[in-house]
Amino acid sequence: MFDVPQILTNGEGSPTRTTMTLIMYLNKHLYSKNFGMGGALSVMLFIITGILSLIVFKFNQQSEK
Repeated sequence: MFDVPQILTNGEGSPTRTTMTLIMYLNKHLYSKNFGMGGALSVMLFIITGILSLIVFKFNQQSEK
């Protein structure tokens, strides 16, 4: 989720960054020209998404049998 916390907290995730999502954190690093951290976060997000997709695929495949 990106748009709702971004709009409500003006991109800061306040109070005390409790509403900052991973995508907001990535966006913050990319706009501050910290491309190393932004790249690392992007790769982590890609790996997490891939793992979750494989889990859903396996559960879906088992339920069809």
